[in-house]
Amino acid sequence: MSKYLFVTAATALINLVLVTTNTIQIANAGIAAGSVQAVTSQDKLIVKGEKLDRKPAHLNSQQQSDVKGIHRTLTEFYRGLNEYNVDRMARVAVTTSSNEKAYMQRMFDKLKAYNVDMSIEVQDIELIALSERNATVKVTQLMRARGSNRAMSSQQLSSFSLMKTQGRWRVIDSNTVMRSMPQNR
Repeated sequence: MSKYLFVTAATALINLVLVTTNTIQIANAGIAAGSVQAVTSQDKLIVKGEKLDRKPAHLNSQQQSDVKGIHRTLTEFYRGLNEYNVDRMARVAVTTSSNEKAYMQRMFDKLKAYNVDMSIEVQDIELIALSERNATVKVTQLMRARGSNRAMSSQQLSSFSLMKTQGRWRVIDSNTVMRSMPQNR
């Protein structure tokens, strides 16, 4: 699964880069702790619409700690994307081969060479499932790219699978799809 993590991230970057040429704005991709939601079910922990800052009674302290850890992991992952920092992204992935890191670095180098300015803004995080060692989240994001000729933006939906290893949450897989076609801004 994780062998495609960097390819998926690169694909998300390329979606807009193919329609514009620009440079990346480094965004501070912080994720608000109150923006996590989950779908209701026997195995799910949070009722859709409940915000974590209200601390639902059915989340124990370990689960609340896990949600905060997931936030930290995703924040680090998105900062790596926005800063073109392959090492930062790799620190929060379960496994990243040297080939994957090299491929992603080449993608970032190409974006810089074409003066593409890109940022990804996290708009919402929905917790789909959470267990002791695994989590699935859905992220709504806005990708913006700006080039010398024009600027574009695209609504995207990403899903992340995470695994808790040695007390830390790490990304094991992700998938991104566009919710709207790139539009001129």
